[in-house]
Amino acid sequence: MNPHWRTILLIAVVAFSPDALAAAGTSRLIVPEGETLTIRVTDPDGKPLADASVWVTFELSSEQPELITGADGEVQLRGVPRSVRIGVEVCRQGSMPAVSWLSSVPEDRLDVVLSPAAALTGTVVDADGSPVAGAWVFAHLNGTPEGQIGRYGKHCPAADSPDVSTDGEGRFTIAPLKPGWYQMRAALGILTSPTLPAVEARLGSRNDLSLTLPRGIPFAISGRVTDATGAPVAGVYVTVFEPSSSLTDADGRYRLEGFIKKDPEPNVISVWTLGPESVGIRKEIEITAGETVLDLVFNPEVPQ
Repeated sequence: MNPHWRTILLIAVVAFSPDALAAAGTSRLIVPEGETLTIRVTDPDGKPLADASVWVTFELSSEQPELITGADGEVQLRGVPRSVRIGVEVCRQGSMPAVSWLSSVPEDRLDVVLSPAAALTGTVVDADGSPVAGAWVFAHLNGTPEGQIGRYGKHCPAADSPDVSTDGEGRFTIAPLKPGWYQMRAALGILTSPTLPAVEARLGSRNDLSLTLPRGIPFAISGRVTDATGAPVAGVYVTVFEPSSSLTDADGRYRLEGFIKKDPEPNVISVWTLGPESVGIRKEIEITAGETVLDLVFNPEVPQ
């Protein structure tokens, strides 16, 4: 090897050696690992809020684990990439959710203010006054379309038009809600309560609402689904309206139960596959109280 090359190589190693830099009093080279994002959650009066859930998302990157604020209302996340869009979602029981989007990490911290939230509570009962479990309760802010969900981000619950189901005692709680006037109704199958047109959700107070479902008649439909050759067809749905459906077993058998109104109009039973083409067959029958046996022939190639 050329001796001049050896000399040049030796000088290069010494020039970039950490020990040599330290000896000369020069700080070591440190590769940046990202910045620290500090988030502080308070109420409108500036009081820190503990036990708030915080989720941070980096654009085009995986979501970070949930963080919980301490007594000072703060959380910290280290190693935040530079020059990346940052999403921050904050939820806390009794407060309205908040979502913030940042183009970079703030020099000091991100201050998030959570406003107090209201709630609607009550019970769903039947015509005899007995509680109804599993009923759906719908509420929407007056002036907004029913079914419009005011969801804040990915984790926080709905805020404007939520729906919940009643527990075993028929009770429900809808929260968090913006204070205001709401319309409410309850439903179980095709049974629907009268709509309450103006229910006020106020801060710091709980309602004791009562939604009454009309008297219904229990019904049951059962039978067997076969193909054109008489062989059982497994794995297809039989439904009589949206909440009531049954998947046929290996022998093609199904059973549906629910409630109908006192004077039902003809209801539609639909049978369809779960395959990619979602082939469906409709058959109209009159639903009556008690048990109805209905065997169905599933042959997608023959119009019915």
